[in-house]
Amino acid sequence: MSGNGADRNLLIGILALQMDFIDRDELVTAMNEWVLDKSKPLGEILVGRNALAAQDRDLLEPMVDRHVQIHGDDTKKSLASISSIESLQE
Repeated sequence: MSGNGADRNLLIGILALQMDFIDRDELVTAMNEWVLDKSKPLGEILVGRNALAAQDRDLLEPMVDRHVQIHGDDTKKSLASISSIESLQE
């Protein structure tokens, strides 16, 4: 999968974690599974593991689309903006 696909998976995972849809361990486990089989998106893996409700994944997808759009359709910029949230909290 391209870098954009990997970044999008990270966006889905981080947003799901931040919204308390999943916990850290569920994210790490799903990311490990995704690394071994990149044919499935992370959201699908989380749903398949019963870590994320399908309806929550369906909410996350357009939110990620919009977030990426706001950042000039650049998934790396979108991901970087989320990563900077922690530094603002300090």
